[in-house]
Amino acid sequence: MQKIIINKCFAGTVRGVYKIAALLLFAVILFAQLFPMISANAAAEENVFYIRTDDACLTVDLADSAAARELKDLLEQGDLTISMTGNSFEQYGSIGRKLTAQDTSITAQPGDVLLYNADTICVFYGTNRYSYTRLGTVRDADSETLRILLSGKDLTMTLSLRSDTANAPDEGQSADTGSIIEMIRQFIRRILQFFKALTAGFSA
Repeated sequence: MQKIIINKCFAGTVRGVYKIAALLLFAVILFAQLFPMISANAAAEENVFYIRTDDACLTVDLADSAAARELKDLLEQGDLTISMTGNSFEQYGSIGRKLTAQDTSITAQPGDVLLYNADTICVFYGTNRYSYTRLGTVRDADSETLRILLSGKDLTMTLSLRSDTANAPDEGQSADTGSIIEMIRQFIRRILQFFKALTAGFSA
């Protein structure tokens, strides 16, 4: 009788160990799947800024240039609103300070965001060949959409590290915090669902 009781206790302990081991294994696998997504999302969004007008918000992938890094540093201090002037192929306006220019001869294409004369940002919806320094490229831009948004008028543009001022993060909170928190919530929910299913399987 005592041996039977001991065997039942041992079997219960083994089942408990199996549950814990299975739960830990699942958590490791799930985290391994989610962590690259979180890291990639954070890394990607660290390398962009946004151009907002009354009609649109454009995502700009930063170029690998000293001027682009300096512009990002400037935007980390706050949004920058610029009165832009339109011509037949671009919108241009003064940043208000000089950045490190590394001008080369460039045939600008629709979606290019370039630095002219060290202190003027140019957003292209047409083409032009001149000496510029690359700041970035509008993501998923097509020439017709950019022409509709940017041509034929002077615009006020706001350069920002946030896509929407109405959804700006609280002070000290990064722009990616919301998405990361949501991923963590989903991670916890999946663990709880798995644990519930695992417990039901052992109880059956």
